[in-house]
Amino acid sequence: MSARKWILAMFLAMSLLLASTAQAGVGDGDCMTDLDQPNWMEHFSAGVDLSKWQKVNDWSKLKNSDGLSFVFIKATEGVSYLNPNFSEDWNDMADSTSSQLKARGAYHFYHPSVDALTQAKYFLRTMGRLGATDLPPVLDLETFDHLNVKSAKVMTKMAGEVLKWLRYVEKQTQRIPIIYTSPKFWQKLGAKDPAFAHFSLFMAKYQTKVCPAAMAPWKQWAFLQYSEEGNEDGVDNKIDLDIFNGNASDLQQFIDDSIVGAT
Repeated sequence: MSARKWILAMFLAMSLLLASTAQAGVGDGDCMTDLDQPNWMEHFSAGVDLSKWQKVNDWSKLKNSDGLSFVFIKATEGVSYLNPNFSEDWNDMADSTSSQLKARGAYHFYHPSVDALTQAKYFLRTMGRLGATDLPPVLDLETFDHLNVKSAKVMTKMAGEVLKWLRYVEKQTQRIPIIYTSPKFWQKLGAKDPAFAHFSLFMAKYQTKVCPAAMAPWKQWAFLQYSEEGNEDGVDNKIDLDIFNGNASDLQQFIDDSIVGAT
């Protein structure tokens, strides 16, 4: 059993003990409790995150890793940081037609102390044009910089700037972006605007429940990052482990539906 499958199995096996109290968060609201079985891929698709800290030393091994369907790659941060591995990783992922690893996605690490549109433009220049099997752009929300998180006015302004980034990227790419964040961060941000529900949720939550519930305004998450202790063939160092709320066919449908005007 690969390290990723072992972590996933351990992560999900505890659900058998918590089934009576687990919160619904997937599909029709039923938590899956058999995902450590051989048919777990019928329910969820597996993926990973890459940044400069996870150097891919053999893309052929990663592309053909058992059960891996997608990868998110860090592109930019703020208005000046560029992941030194992004161009190589992004281009190497484009040549994955012969593997089961079909979908790639790029993400931007957001800094609220820097102009939102300047960040968006920098990210878009770096990422370039998206293809038919590429995942929507991702906005990574996990820092407040030096902002006063206790000020409702400051947090409301930050939330408005985040929406500005999302809407600009959507308009320029004609793809509906994804928001990556944790429940704790989102609670501190205190974003109340229902407009955020327009964007899919990529939730970071490391816990033992199978189906952690999404926070408002979302009814469910599209992607879940459940561990930062993964190992994959072809990648140096520990790697973040993700699952998509659906199987491989659902993943491509998600990509198709992210095109503006598709639904």
